[in-house]
Amino acid sequence: MRTINCPTRDQSGFTLLETLVTLVILSVGVLLFERSLAGSFHGISAADQRSAAVALALRKLEEAGSEAPLAQGGETEGETGRFRWSLLIEPAETDTAVSPVDPHEFVPYWVAVSVRWRDGLLSTPVSVHFRRLKLERRP
Repeated sequence: MRTINCPTRDQSGFTLLETLVTLVILSVGVLLFERSLAGSFHGISAADQRSAAVALALRKLEEAGSEAPLAQGGETEGETGRFRWSLLIEPAETDTAVSPVDPHEFVPYWVAVSVRWRDGLLSTPVSVHFRRLKLERRP
């Protein structure tokens, strides 16, 4: 005669349903963790692009007037790597009665730099703008 052992309620272990529910919960947790990592990497990349754009803008501000004299209405554009930049030079209006600078010795100019680029994931244009007052010695 043959005996068949039937499981009893006292037998330890996991059922198939408990194992499947655990795997589903674990899979959801792993997917949420992966999404948060992807968001972090995107934030790091955006911060890296913004700091590179700020460095380029500040470099262009420093270069303005050093290679060639500042001139009214001077506007230049160019590309550096993945960035497009534009530089605009405008005369600054000053009150000669209050200005500590001799108006016959120096000419003040506003130098504005704008740097634009496209964010890789969102494909939206992003830009930074800086403006600085510079003095050019009269000839």
